[in-house]
Amino acid sequence: MNYTLHQLKIFAAIVKYKNLRQVAQLLFLTPPAITKQLQNLEEILEIDLFERKNKKLVITSKGESFYSLISPVLERIDEINHVGLPDLRSSPPKIKIAMSQIFEQSVFNRINTFMNKKPLFAYDLIVDHKQSVLEKILNYDVDVAIMVLNQEELIAIEKQGFYADLYYHIEFDAYASSGLLNKYRNVNEMISKARFITEAKSVGNRNIKNMMPLSSCMSVLNAINQGLGYGFLPTVLLREEDRDSLVKINDKLHYQEGALHSYYVYKFSDTKKSNLIRELFE
Repeated sequence: MNYTLHQLKIFAAIVKYKNLRQVAQLLFLTPPAITKQLQNLEEILEIDLFERKNKKLVITSKGESFYSLISPVLERIDEINHVGLPDLRSSPPKIKIAMSQIFEQSVFNRINTFMNKKPLFAYDLIVDHKQSVLEKILNYDVDVAIMVLNQEELIAIEKQGFYADLYYHIEFDAYASSGLLNKYRNVNEMISKARFITEAKSVGNRNIKNMMPLSSCMSVLNAINQGLGYGFLPTVLLREEDRDSLVKINDKLHYQEGALHSYYVYKFSDTKKSNLIRELFE
């Protein structure tokens, strides 16, 4: 059975108004077109919905039973069109955001600042380790993912049709402990001889001498604090005691091979949602 919603509406209107010409005017059709649609519906259903008596249509008992079946459906569709859809169109968009832990505070700050200037929107936040965040965006479980990417990961994501734009709201600065610096005549000597410490997943194909890859950002922080080497850390997450013991050496670092970059990754599908993501995180 392949009858259409349009045919059901015609049948229900005939039952209600009992006048083909009136129904034709209401539905912007001709009387012959109304008659044809009704005949097609009866053929599909294999039942007579009306009896033709003296050029009038008289509903049959089966026609009345069928009308009772479809009336709640048509009423529900009418409610959807006049109430549900307008509410849905006017409701604020909702975005699902996944991120590594280091971005949590900056994302909250961005959302709070944004909501003071723009219309409200709904959001879900998921904080997880990087691999899980990456899997969520690739599987379309979230609308946007914020994470640190090395060059290989960035290229792989873009090849799959995702947009990856730089996230500027958290900075990775180069640091060394004051204790490590005291072992060398100057920063340049320290850089040339000490180990470069970084997260293993951020190494990619970099070829830096004396590299020490570690499992997490916190491990990198602890190793730098202990004077085992220098590396990049998210400045916003440093504790007060870390700031007292660490020295920022950005201006002394003449190469950028070790620099880490943050990105917000999303798929351009829903124009309204994609525009909101860009406004929120650019």
